[in-house]
Amino acid sequence: MKKILLMILVIIIPLTGNYNNAYAEKSKQPKKVVKKAEKFDFRKVRWGMNKSQIKASEDKIPYLDSEDKLVYKDKMFETDISINYYFDKEKLIKSEYLFDGTFTRGEDYIIYFRKIKKNLLDKYGKSFRDDSRELDIMEKAHYTHVIDVIRRGEQSYETIWSTPTTNVTLSLVGKDIFTSIRLFVAYNSKKLRESDQIKEVEKSLF
Repeated sequence: MKKILLMILVIIIPLTGNYNNAYAEKSKQPKKVVKKAEKFDFRKVRWGMNKSQIKASEDKIPYLDSEDKLVYKDKMFETDISINYYFDKEKLIKSEYLFDGTFTRGEDYIIYFRKIKKNLLDKYGKSFRDDSRELDIMEKAHYTHVIDVIRRGEQSYETIWSTPTTNVTLSLVGKDIFTSIRLFVAYNSKKLRESDQIKEVEKSLF
């Protein structure tokens, strides 16, 4: 009997040691990090919310409160901006950060475009589409000429990111020499689409 027990121990002990070594090696391996889905689609809200829910998410009184739009005033990079919420059939479908006529120097539009783009790249990673690469490496000596071209509406720049629920678009656009250049980040719901009526209203504002 003693011989049998001794033989069992001789077999079991090495196996146990191998198991412990394997477990120790496995525990040393880095754990895979699973990125959580964004809690919100824009600031502290999600698409489809109504105006009352949006107002509850902000800590300020709206600068503008119309049937299909809420506007708040705030700052980004210590610069004045508008935070716009757009509604269709009482549901939030689109939002944006807007620098509209904010800067006295035209070159600041390019400087801030590059700042915002860097932040969005840090947050969302590689863009889905980018036709603004020349701005990334442009020397300041060229800013004035480029801004004049943008202001006349002959050139615009846009970078787009895509998340499971949202298209995020950074844009720098102009219309003519009498209209302010628009620098904005638009957040559009992928599920809830703008009606043709709202699109026409937005065109008339620019």
